[in-house]
Amino acid sequence: MGNIVSRLTLEEFQRHHGGDNAELIDGVVVPLVPAGNWCGLTGLNVAVIFGTFDDDNKLGIACSNDTFVLIRKDPPRVRGADFCYWTAAAVTDEVDDAIIDAPPELCVEMRSPTYDWPCIFGKVADYLSAGVKAVLVLDPYTKTASLYRPTAPPEAFTCADELTLPDVLPGFSAPVARFFE
Repeated sequence: MGNIVSRLTLEEFQRHHGGDNAELIDGVVVPLVPAGNWCGLTGLNVAVIFGTFDDDNKLGIACSNDTFVLIRKDPPRVRGADFCYWTAAAVTDEVDDAIIDAPPELCVEMRSPTYDWPCIFGKVADYLSAGVKAVLVLDPYTKTASLYRPTAPPEAFTCADELTLPDVLPGFSAPVARFFE
């Protein structure tokens, strides 16, 4: 007999794996592997840059560290975003450890030694299919950024560029280089 994989419901995943660095892919728990130093530094910069903007403008809720993002309920799929942002209107209840039903406005992913491009693009596709308005992928090794939206071609940025997200974070502007300092 082959391996028997037990599939979890969304509720079971949340109850048994809330707080874990894991994703739920079609009912199967997939552990997330910690990233390296470059990703940690870039992730901290992302949280500070976007988190400070959100705090200063009281626009919504910013989360980091593989925060659960609901992709779909059946079969259950939950991704762990390096960073995500929800508008205050999207999160009507008090924030706790429950998986938020609404899609974030923005998800950010960092390329790392443990995630190859097909894995990153799979996450981007999942986020966009769930209704995320913008997905930013940062590559700390090439110091470049790519922005994906559901109805527009991808945009590529270098450290010489300025990143703005007027439809997601009105008034936000940051040099791409700041994410990699």
